[in-house]
Amino acid sequence: RGLCSGLPVPREALVSLASQCPRLQDVADHEWRRVDGPFADFSMELLRCLLYWASTGRLLFERQRASRLHEWLASWGMGKLSSSVQRFVKKLADQRPARIRRR
Repeated sequence: RGLCSGLPVPREALVSLASQCPRLQDVADHEWRRVDGPFADFSMELLRCLLYWASTGRLLFERQRASRLHEWLASWGMGKLSSSVQRFVKKLADQRPARIRRR
């Protein structure tokens, strides 16, 4: 397959992310841009979330993206962080919103 001319991402951002993710550490430079490369099935929101986490140490995500984030982290060998996302989502689900009664 060919190369993707999509979103340019600074090399240092990819290096930072790869240093945190075991399965990305062996990706060769020329493979990052391939149409079937490591992020071929990623949404832009998920990629931004992970790049931000790699550069700041803070994992910020929308609740509706949590299950996809959890799946990706687990499938890429980041089980500890994946479990943290899962626990956080469960904690949010367990918190019942206050009910407002109509009069």
